[in-house]
Amino acid sequence: LLALAALPSVVLALMNDLYELRLTAQTGARTDEILAAVAAFRNTSAWLDIPCGLLFGLVFSGVLRLLRQYSYEEVPFFWRDIGRGIRQNCRQILLISLLFGFQRAVTRYLFSGGTLAQSRLPALLGTIFAALMIFVFLPVWAYMAVAVAVYDNSFAQNFRLSFAVYAKNLGKTLLVLPAVGVLALLALAPNLICHIAGRLLGALLCPLTALIWMLFTLDRFDRDINPIYFPEQVGRGLYRENKEK
Repeated sequence: LLALAALPSVVLALMNDLYELRLTAQTGARTDEILAAVAAFRNTSAWLDIPCGLLFGLVFSGVLRLLRQYSYEEVPFFWRDIGRGIRQNCRQILLISLLFGFQRAVTRYLFSGGTLAQSRLPALLGTIFAALMIFVFLPVWAYMAVAVAVYDNSFAQNFRLSFAVYAKNLGKTLLVLPAVGVLALLALAPNLICHIAGRLLGALLCPLTALIWMLFTLDRFDRDINPIYFPEQVGRGLYRENKEK
Protein backbone atom coordinates (compact mmCIF):
# COMPACT_ATOMS: atom_id res chain seq x y z
CA LEU A 1 0.00 0.00 0.00
CA LEU A 2 2.80 2.42 0.88
CA ALA A 3 4.69 1.41 -2.25
CA LEU A 4 1.65 2.31 -4.37
CA ALA A 5 1.32 5.64 -2.57
CA ALA A 6 5.01 6.37 -3.27
CA LEU A 7 4.67 5.46 -6.95
CA PRO A 8 3.78 9.00 -8.22
CA SER A 9 6.90 10.40 -6.56
CA VAL A 10 9.04 7.60 -8.04
CA VAL A 11 7.61 8.19 -11.53
CA LEU A 12 8.23 11.94 -11.21
CA ALA A 13 11.85 11.32 -10.19
CA LEU A 14 12.28 8.91 -13.12
CA MET A 15 10.90 11.51 -15.55
CA ASN A 16 13.30 14.08 -14.10
CA ASP A 17 16.29 11.76 -14.56
CA LEU A 18 15.33 10.81 -18.13
CA TYR A 19 14.74 14.44 -19.08
CA GLU A 20 18.16 15.46 -17.74
CA LEU A 21 19.78 12.54 -19.57
CA ARG A 22 18.08 13.61 -22.80
CA LEU A 23 19.21 17.22 -22.39
CA THR A 24 22.82 16.37 -21.60
CA ALA A 25 22.94 14.05 -24.63
CA GLN A 26 22.02 16.87 -27.00
CA THR A 27 24.70 18.04 -29.37
CA GLY A 28 25.06 21.61 -30.52
CA ALA A 29 23.23 23.10 -27.55
CA ARG A 30 24.97 25.71 -25.45
CA THR A 31 26.03 24.67 -21.96
CA ASP A 32 24.22 27.58 -20.30
CA GLU A 33 21.00 26.68 -22.13
CA ILE A 34 21.24 23.07 -20.96
CA LEU A 35 21.92 24.17 -17.37
CA ALA A 36 18.95 26.55 -17.47
CA ALA A 37 16.62 23.85 -18.81
CA VAL A 38 17.82 21.29 -16.25
CA ALA A 39 17.46 23.78 -13.37
CA ALA A 40 13.97 24.80 -14.48
CA PHE A 41 12.78 21.20 -14.74
CA ARG A 42 14.33 20.31 -11.36
CA ASN A 43 12.53 23.23 -9.74
CA THR A 44 9.23 22.28 -11.35
CA SER A 45 9.54 18.62 -10.36
CA ALA A 46 10.40 19.59 -6.76
CA TRP A 47 7.21 21.63 -6.45
CA LEU A 48 5.17 18.92 -8.20
CA ASP A 49 6.55 16.41 -5.70
CA ILE A 50 4.74 18.21 -2.86
CA PRO A 51 1.26 16.85 -3.78
CA CYS A 52 2.87 13.44 -4.34
CA GLY A 53 4.23 13.66 -0.81
CA LEU A 54 0.81 14.63 0.51
CA LEU A 55 -0.72 11.53 -1.10
CA PHE A 56 1.97 9.39 0.50
CA GLY A 57 1.41 11.14 3.85
CA LEU A 58 -2.31 10.43 3.72
CA VAL A 59 -1.75 6.70 3.25
CA PHE A 60 1.15 6.68 5.71
CA SER A 61 -1.05 8.21 8.43
CA GLY A 62 -3.26 5.13 8.22
CA VAL A 63 -0.39 2.65 8.03
CA LEU A 64 1.13 4.27 11.13
CA ARG A 65 -1.67 2.85 13.25
CA LEU A 66 -1.01 -0.64 11.86
CA LEU A 67 2.67 -0.29 12.69
CA ARG A 68 1.82 0.89 16.17
CA GLN A 69 -0.39 -2.17 16.73
CA TYR A 70 2.41 -4.47 15.57
CA SER A 71 4.89 -2.63 17.80
CA TYR A 72 2.60 -3.02 20.80
CA GLU A 73 2.10 -6.72 19.95
CA GLU A 74 -1.61 -6.12 19.57
CA VAL A 75 -3.82 -7.69 16.90
CA PRO A 76 -4.32 -5.30 13.96
CA PHE A 77 -7.46 -5.15 11.84
CA PHE A 78 -6.09 -4.04 8.49
CA TRP A 79 -8.68 -1.81 6.82
CA ARG A 80 -10.37 -0.73 10.05
CA ASP A 81 -7.08 0.34 11.59
CA ILE A 82 -5.98 2.12 8.42
CA GLY A 83 -9.24 4.08 8.34
CA ARG A 84 -8.97 4.95 12.01
CA GLY A 85 -5.32 5.90 11.59
CA ILE A 86 -6.16 8.27 8.74
CA ARG A 87 -8.85 9.95 10.83
CA GLN A 88 -6.58 10.29 13.86
CA ASN A 89 -3.23 11.08 12.28
CA CYS A 90 -3.76 12.62 8.85
CA ARG A 91 -3.84 16.31 9.82
CA GLN A 92 -0.45 16.33 11.51
CA ILE A 93 1.17 13.88 9.08
CA LEU A 94 -0.05 15.92 6.10
CA LEU A 95 1.36 19.07 7.68
CA ILE A 96 4.71 17.32 8.17
CA SER A 97 4.62 16.16 4.53
CA LEU A 98 3.81 19.69 3.35
CA LEU A 99 6.60 21.28 5.38
CA PHE A 100 9.15 18.67 4.31
CA GLY A 101 8.17 19.05 0.64
CA PHE A 102 8.40 22.84 0.91
CA GLN A 103 11.84 22.64 2.54
CA ARG A 104 13.05 20.30 -0.20
CA ALA A 105 11.67 22.53 -2.98
CA VAL A 106 13.26 25.67 -1.52
CA THR A 107 16.61 23.89 -1.19
CA ARG A 108 16.43 22.74 -4.81
CA TYR A 109 15.48 26.27 -5.92
CA LEU A 110 18.46 27.81 -4.09
CA PHE A 111 20.93 25.35 -5.62
CA SER A 112 19.47 25.88 -9.08
CA GLY A 113 19.56 29.65 -8.64
CA GLY A 114 23.23 29.49 -7.73
CA THR A 115 23.97 27.42 -10.84
CA LEU A 116 22.13 29.79 -13.17
CA ALA A 117 23.42 33.01 -11.65
CA GLN A 118 26.94 31.59 -11.26
CA SER A 119 26.89 33.06 -7.77
CA ARG A 120 28.08 31.51 -4.54
CA LEU A 121 25.45 33.13 -2.34
CA PRO A 122 22.38 31.08 -3.44
CA ALA A 123 24.47 27.89 -3.38
CA LEU A 124 25.74 28.77 0.11
CA LEU A 125 22.19 29.42 1.31
CA GLY A 126 21.11 26.17 -0.30
CA THR A 127 23.89 24.29 1.51
CA ILE A 128 22.89 25.81 4.85
CA PHE A 129 19.23 25.06 4.21
CA ALA A 130 20.02 21.48 3.14
CA ALA A 131 22.16 20.92 6.26
CA LEU A 132 19.34 22.19 8.49
CA MET A 133 16.85 19.96 6.70
CA ILE A 134 19.03 16.83 6.90
CA PHE A 135 20.48 17.22 10.39
CA VAL A 136 17.66 19.03 12.20
CA PHE A 137 14.25 18.87 10.58
CA LEU A 138 14.35 15.41 8.98
CA PRO A 139 15.17 13.59 12.25
CA VAL A 140 12.61 15.68 14.13
CA TRP A 141 9.94 14.90 11.51
CA ALA A 142 10.83 11.20 11.78
CA TYR A 143 10.42 11.21 15.57
CA MET A 144 7.29 13.27 15.25
CA ALA A 145 5.62 10.79 12.87
CA VAL A 146 5.79 8.19 15.63
CA ALA A 147 4.70 10.68 18.30
CA VAL A 148 1.58 11.47 16.27
CA ALA A 149 0.63 7.78 16.28
CA VAL A 150 1.32 7.31 20.00
CA TYR A 151 0.28 10.48 21.83
CA ASP A 152 -2.86 12.60 21.77
CA ASN A 153 -0.95 15.88 21.50
CA SER A 154 -1.14 19.00 19.39
CA PHE A 155 1.30 19.57 16.51
CA ALA A 156 3.36 22.02 18.60
CA GLN A 157 3.52 19.63 21.57
CA ASN A 158 4.65 16.73 19.38
CA PHE A 159 7.27 18.95 17.75
CA ARG A 160 8.73 20.03 21.10
CA LEU A 161 8.69 16.44 22.38
CA SER A 162 10.38 15.12 19.23
CA PHE A 163 13.00 17.85 19.23
CA ALA A 164 13.83 17.15 22.89
CA VAL A 165 14.21 13.40 22.27
CA TYR A 166 16.37 14.04 19.18
CA ALA A 167 18.60 16.47 21.09
CA LYS A 168 19.07 13.90 23.85
CA ASN A 169 19.82 11.07 21.38
CA LEU A 170 21.67 13.01 18.69
CA GLY A 171 24.46 10.51 18.04
CA LYS A 172 22.27 7.40 18.05
CA THR A 173 19.69 9.04 15.82
CA LEU A 174 22.27 10.06 13.20
CA LEU A 175 23.52 6.47 13.18
CA VAL A 176 20.18 4.64 13.18
CA LEU A 177 18.21 6.83 10.76
CA PRO A 178 20.60 6.38 7.77
CA ALA A 179 21.06 2.70 8.65
CA VAL A 180 17.30 2.12 8.53
CA GLY A 181 17.06 3.60 5.04
CA VAL A 182 20.50 2.51 3.79
CA LEU A 183 19.20 0.91 0.58
CA ALA A 184 17.24 4.03 -0.31
CA LEU A 185 20.50 6.02 -0.10
CA LEU A 186 21.26 4.63 -3.56
CA ALA A 187 18.90 7.35 -4.81
CA LEU A 188 21.57 9.91 -3.93
CA ALA A 189 24.11 8.35 -6.30
CA PRO A 190 24.79 10.34 -9.51
CA ASN A 191 23.92 7.32 -11.61
CA LEU A 192 20.57 6.78 -13.32
CA ILE A 193 20.28 3.05 -12.54
CA CYS A 194 21.33 3.53 -8.89
CA HIS A 195 18.96 6.45 -8.55
CA ILE A 196 16.00 4.47 -9.89
CA ALA A 197 16.94 1.39 -7.83
CA GLY A 198 17.19 3.49 -4.67
CA ARG A 199 13.80 5.04 -5.26
CA LEU A 200 12.14 1.67 -5.93
CA LEU A 201 13.80 -0.05 -2.97
CA GLY A 202 12.87 2.84 -0.71
CA ALA A 203 9.23 2.56 -1.78
CA LEU A 204 9.05 -1.25 -1.54
CA LEU A 205 10.84 -1.49 1.82
CA CYS A 206 9.13 1.52 3.36
CA PRO A 207 6.80 -0.53 5.64
CA LEU A 208 9.72 -2.53 7.04
CA THR A 209 11.97 0.49 7.54
CA ALA A 210 9.09 2.43 9.13
CA LEU A 211 8.45 -0.43 11.57
CA ILE A 212 12.14 -0.62 12.54
CA TRP A 213 12.26 3.13 13.06
CA MET A 214 9.07 3.04 15.13
CA LEU A 215 10.50 0.36 17.43
CA PHE A 216 13.67 2.41 17.93
CA THR A 217 11.64 5.56 18.56
CA LEU A 218 9.33 3.85 21.05
CA ASP A 219 12.41 2.73 22.93
CA ARG A 220 13.70 6.32 23.05
CA PHE A 221 10.30 7.61 24.17
CA ASP A 222 10.11 4.93 26.85
CA ARG A 223 13.48 5.94 28.26
CA ASP A 224 13.27 9.72 28.01
CA ILE A 225 9.63 10.82 27.91
CA ASN A 226 7.14 8.24 29.12
CA PRO A 227 8.26 7.79 32.77
CA ILE A 228 7.81 11.54 33.36
CA TYR A 229 4.95 12.65 31.12
CA PHE A 230 3.15 9.49 29.91
CA PRO A 231 3.47 6.78 32.59
CA GLU A 232 0.63 4.79 30.99
CA GLN A 233 2.90 4.23 27.96
CA VAL A 234 5.83 2.81 29.95
CA GLY A 235 6.86 -0.65 28.79
CA ARG A 236 5.27 -0.44 25.35
CA GLY A 237 7.70 -0.95 22.50
CA LEU A 238 11.17 -2.46 22.66
CA TYR A 239 12.15 -1.24 26.12
CA ARG A 240 10.71 -3.92 28.42
CA GLU A 241 12.61 -3.53 31.70
CA ASN A 242 9.58 -2.19 33.51
CA LYS A 243 7.50 -5.16 32.41
CA GLU A 244 10.19 -7.62 33.39
CA LYS A 245 10.35 -6.18 36.87
